[in-house]
Amino acid sequence: MFTLGPEGTDAEAEATRLFDRVALRSTFPEAMAAARSSGGLALIAAGFLAASGGGQVDDTWADLHFRTIDDMAVVDVWCSPTKPMGLGLHRSCPSIAEVRSVALYPATRALAASVVPEAEVLPVRSKPEGVVLASTGSVDACIGSVDMLDGREELSVAMIWQPSMIWILYAPVATSAGTGA
Repeated sequence: MFTLGPEGTDAEAEATRLFDRVALRSTFPEAMAAARSSGGLALIAAGFLAASGGGQVDDTWADLHFRTIDDMAVVDVWCSPTKPMGLGLHRSCPSIAEVRSVALYPATRALAASVVPEAEVLPVRSKPEGVVLASTGSVDACIGSVDMLDGREELSVAMIWQPSMIWILYAPVATSAGTGA
């Protein structure tokens, strides 16, 4: 079973909740490619978005789904809550009103826009990557999973959300034959 890493992503948490063996990849497209080439499964979040440095969305779940439609088939879909996520502030940024830059996984941009609409957005490939950038002071804030924010002296959690996510499980077309998918 392949999904998005590094350790600490919602994808890893959901995958390990359901499967004994989980292999992490740095992007959802890489997870899909690994599943396709190995004959394994891929767990992809419907909220998958990839953005360039300028914030331009370059890839989405729908793009990935249609790119791989001849090779990969949906075998299951479900909804479950994400891990609690929060707006983490670097200690040099005393309040939400002071946030000038925020690192975030592009799917969380609506959350950021609701609380720090003027902040410069630095897109990252995963929430744990954003936590690292905020903890080093490279940005004022991030949206990260609370379990990744907690215990970091240089960060404080200013607010918390726990939305649900839709998860899609894929298998190579030859493997999914006869599943009714």
